[in-house]
Amino acid sequence: MRCLRTRLSWDLILIPFISACLMAGCQRPGSLAENGEKRDEAEFDQVRFDPPQLVLGEWMVGTSKAFFARLINNGSSAIRVSAIQPSCGCTEVSLTKKTLLPRETADLSGVFDPRTMPGHLRKSITLKLKGRSEGSVRLELVGTVCRKIQLSSARFILTPDFLRTIEGYDKLIVHNALGKTVSLRMGELPRAISSKIAKPILAPGEQTVIAFSAASTLLNEIQGGADLYTTDPYESIIPLKYSVCPKNAIRSEPKAIRFGVVSKKDLASQKEFTIVLQGPALAKATVDKIITPAHLRLVEKALSGRNSMLIRFGLTISPALSLLDGEIEVQLSWKSPKTSGILRIPVSGILLDAH
Repeated sequence: MRCLRTRLSWDLILIPFISACLMAGCQRPGSLAENGEKRDEAEFDQVRFDPPQLVLGEWMVGTSKAFFARLINNGSSAIRVSAIQPSCGCTEVSLTKKTLLPRETADLSGVFDPRTMPGHLRKSITLKLKGRSEGSVRLELVGTVCRKIQLSSARFILTPDFLRTIEGYDKLIVHNALGKTVSLRMGELPRAISSKIAKPILAPGEQTVIAFSAASTLLNEIQGGADLYTTDPYESIIPLKYSVCPKNAIRSEPKAIRFGVVSKKDLASQKEFTIVLQGPALAKATVDKIITPAHLRLVEKALSGRNSMLIRFGLTISPALSLLDGEIEVQLSWKSPKTSGILRIPVSGILLDAH
């Protein structure tokens, strides 16, 4: 009888313990919410947007685009929208209701107004959700904002030939699709690259040509960006890309000297640095002159092969020196054919006083 009472006592202790373990093992794994409570990730699996991504198509810059999506709660419990978070300030959103019972829907509508952001855009709207725990659902917006000041291309390419003294030319066509007159002005370009706008004031529907040229004296490849300025408030700056690709180009390694942000002590420890010029045109070239910024000095120049040249520079550090900006200018000439050219190597950096 005593053994029976002991066994019953253990059964009363073990049965609730085993039952609790089995119930815990059947639960879906979750994660801890910010308040330390268990977050049930399965709760919001059935909450979604229809469609999950809105393709807004194309519209003109300076105008807005309306959109609509439906939020659906296919889950088994009620959820509440605690916050609406667009990815940028150019999106205004409203929701017909913020509490959804199981199988209920809510309509989300909004206006996308990117203003001065032409091009392909990808934005999102995130809804923060609360139920038994916390979660979120996201709607993606994709579209293209088209310019009313339209260009035939956003890039121009110039191919001068210094051995034949031929300049490099290219052109872009600009069309005014605005309903008003607009003025055009080309921004700053590097030396030896010039531009000319045939008709800088365009009436509605008119077009003009921007002609670009690169001097035949350019020897090395250059890539960069420039801006076309307009008087339209929504398209005041139109970015352009350019490439100068001379025939028989001479390459420099490195293409630019970038010191970055460096202390005087660290800069002084470098003492000297070397630039290597390469290209078949160097075989018959003569170095007429090398011009350096004030903080650099020429140490040595020598042919290291038939088609390459080595130039070594030293550093001159003065107490007042703070910026390392400038460019190295290598002037070359050829007797046959009789021509000349200039190789430009940018130099940049900021000098910190270690003391």
